[in-house]
Amino acid sequence: MQNDSDRFFVLTGGPGSGKTTLIEALRSAGLATSP
Repeated sequence: MQNDSDRFFVLTGGPGSGKTTLIEALRSAGLATSP
């Protein structure tokens, strides 16, 4: 069984595609993020 903390995602995209906005939303939802 896999824990949620064992999963990670890599976000890619061009400038202005919303990467930082998504990371900030995930962080405010209580998820661990790393730049």
